[in-house]
Amino acid sequence: MPRWKLGLLALAGVGLLSIGAFSFTGSSAAPKAPGNGHGNGQANGHRDFVVSGHVEDLRPGGSRPMVLTVQNPNSVAIRVTSVTITAGTAAPGCPASSLTLPHWTGSLQVPKNGTASLTVNVALKASATDACQGAQWPLTYGGRAEKS
Repeated sequence: MPRWKLGLLALAGVGLLSIGAFSFTGSSAAPKAPGNGHGNGQANGHRDFVVSGHVEDLRPGGSRPMVLTVQNPNSVAIRVTSVTITAGTAAPGCPASSLTLPHWTGSLQVPKNGTASLTVNVALKASATDACQGAQWPLTYGGRAEKS
């Protein structure tokens, strides 16, 4: 059996503060320009917050913990109430559907101009093909937070 070495490449997710609540609309690209439905995360004078994390050594049929770090660059504390993670295709023959990604709900306090972490489990399905060996999946994040 070939040795598997897999990793999830965490790309920054961004969010938007609006009317006292964060609408965390993750993105693996630079924030969108105003007026396209996504906003640039600077509504009402508030800046984007960022989620990052990674996991390595996933093996078919197994799961591993992934630590997510939420960075809040704003001058107000936030409380994150949900985080979702989606993945793009890692390589030809290794689709995002090879992964089982979490939807986290709870209460994570993130101080003003600070960071906080949470841990979720990520799994690689037993049916993952050999094309997934050494693969890195691009990740995007979604979720919700509110002013704390």
